[in-house]
Amino acid sequence: MIRPDFGEAEPIASAGRVNNIKPGIHFFPNPASDYIYLDISYWGKITSSEPFLLEIFNTLGEKILISHFAIHDSLIDISFLPDGIYFLKTAAESGGFSTVEKLLIAR
Repeated sequence: MIRPDFGEAEPIASAGRVNNIKPGIHFFPNPASDYIYLDISYWGKITSSEPFLLEIFNTLGEKILISHFAIHDSLIDISFLPDGIYFLKTAAESGGFSTVEKLLIAR
């Protein structure tokens, strides 16, 4: 019998860091319906007083939402947005980093 060789398995996590996760702010659930929760617990350089900027864009590039939040504000209300595909941009206001992720809203 011939068995395919897929190479060595890569660990998902190791002591001290998580593999395959980009630094920044992650959110869940995705797809979402009324709220998204922000997860920033693994980002080691963030201080509890650092302010963040959240922007949501539609697929035409129009800015739908602008919000400033602190590290402890992890729940964002998106119930006013219609179903569809959006882009969520988060950035440290100090300019340290920014991320853009796709967000699907489906009810």
